[in-house]
Amino acid sequence: MAEDVTVSIRADTAPFQTALQSLERLSDNFGAQLTGAMKSAVVSGRELDDILRRIGLNLAGMALQQGLKPLPVRFDVERLSLSLTAFKAGQIPSIPLVEVGL
Repeated sequence: MAEDVTVSIRADTAPFQTALQSLERLSDNFGAQLTGAMKSAVVSGRELDDILRRIGLNLAGMALQQGLKPLPVRFDVERLSLSLTAFKAGQIPSIPLVEVGL
């Protein structure tokens, strides 16, 4: 006998939209880095390994810069409560939500 389970989720998706916009900028930067490196290789006659090294360093710098940014997370509730009684699995205690920044 199948049971219907309804889960309601209320979330502010603005941080996700901001993250997606940031990813779009990063992908544009990646394309620009790759294009610039290849143009440089053709124009100046640089070795391919030098060009790939430059691309790798630039990408590593971009990744580090993004990795050190704090995550913009905001919760509209103070605690996370879950009930799995519909699955006959019990109830999880209320978990406090906190923001942690670097």
